[in-house]
Amino acid sequence: MPTTRKISAGGYDFEVDEQDRTVRASGQLRLQPDQPRSRDAQTNAGKPNREQNDHGGHFIAREFGGPEISYNHFAQNARFNLSEYRIIENKWKKALKAGKRVTVDIQADYTGNSRRPDWIFVFSNIGGIDEIRRMPNKK
Repeated sequence: MPTTRKISAGGYDFEVDEQDRTVRASGQLRLQPDQPRSRDAQTNAGKPNREQNDHGGHFIAREFGGPEISYNHFAQNARFNLSEYRIIENKWKKALKAGKRVTVDIQADYTGNSRRPDWIFVFSNIGGIDEIRRMPNKK
């Protein structure tokens, strides 16, 4: 079984594997729209395995107070970032604005030594209701 270490930042927990890749990000979401971005972390996410149409996406979006650290970023297919993943983030934001509690456990699955995840698994609890999503990191 792979060894991981835990890093806590910005109120969230990140598990990092022996290759320094984030394999899990979790915590209770909060609205924090003024959280700054880390352009450097976004630009370098997933290198050297980053693909031409990738964004440096967040595990925990900055609007939820996701920290600027590199462990909160991964190479994310641009379409995936702007559609499937964004739809989930919008659902969380709507729930938070409605006063619901939202917790997330986001897991990344990598092939071999790649620094770009192939799959993202999102386990969320919105107001007491569990949801599970398995999403390929591609268009």
